[in-house]
Amino acid sequence: MNRRLLLVALVIVMIGVAAALLRGVAREALIIPLLSLLWGMVDLFESLPQFLVWIILIVIVIVMVVRSVADPPTLRWRMRAEESLGGRVAAWTRVVSLAKRDGYSRWRLAQRLALLATELIADREGVDLRQARQIIESGANLPPEVCTYLRAGMKAYRPDGRGVLAILQRGNPNDPLALDPAIAVAAIKRIAPHP
Repeated sequence: MNRRLLLVALVIVMIGVAAALLRGVAREALIIPLLSLLWGMVDLFESLPQFLVWIILIVIVIVMVVRSVADPPTLRWRMRAEESLGGRVAAWTRVVSLAKRDGYSRWRLAQRLALLATELIADREGVDLRQARQIIESGANLPPEVCTYLRAGMKAYRPDGRGVLAILQRGNPNDPLALDPAIAVAAIKRIAPHP
């Protein structure tokens, strides 16, 4: 406890000494040049005739009003509208494309596929979702690697916390989320009820 208190006191003293020494340096190197720049900008603004300042301001306001009224929706609004039109297909496309990026997105895809498989089994077997989930956990006539993948999606997400090692070992064969999602989709298609 005393060592920790001594260390904290030493750090505070060092910060105080550094601040006292750097105060003059910061003043000369940073504060005075910034204040000079600000003073020059204010001086330049005050040297302009007042009517010119008002004309520039009015032109800026008119341009903003015309652009906001006359322009069609921006690209961002168009993209949102297209996403809302896409529905489930657009949502699945987004999840699949994000799964290539990081571990959380791969887990999210596994979670969505596990939910889809649960819904399909519940529909096919005429059971509720809890029982369908138990069927998947027990094997559900699926290949073992697909069952392991779906079980990983049913569990809560846990980052492995290995930092750089996790990035280097992205293709770890022991990671259940490393399974190609196309294999899981093919297996889920086989258990889907046929119309």
